[in-house]
Amino acid sequence: MELEKQPFKRKHVLHRASSGFIQLIIIIILSVIILSLLGVSISSLLNNKTLRENFATLWDWTMWVWNNFLKEYTIATWRFIKTKIDTWI
Repeated sequence: MELEKQPFKRKHVLHRASSGFIQLIIIIILSVIILSLLGVSISSLLNNKTLRENFATLWDWTMWVWNNFLKEYTIATWRFIKTKIDTWI
């Protein structure tokens, strides 16, 4: 006996996306609260030259890896998944 395919509903995807966004906002707010309780000043972190240089270097490395290794595979995978979802809807 085959299981019937349940139609994929867009409202479930939208609900998951909006709940993920809300979770991200809550995580950011909690992170700021925790940093404040630990006595870390966010403005002093943003003004720290060494920290900015380290993050700039990390960002440069991340972009290099993305452009040279991950970008094409990620785009191809996303297109494949999107076509599967579009045909399933």
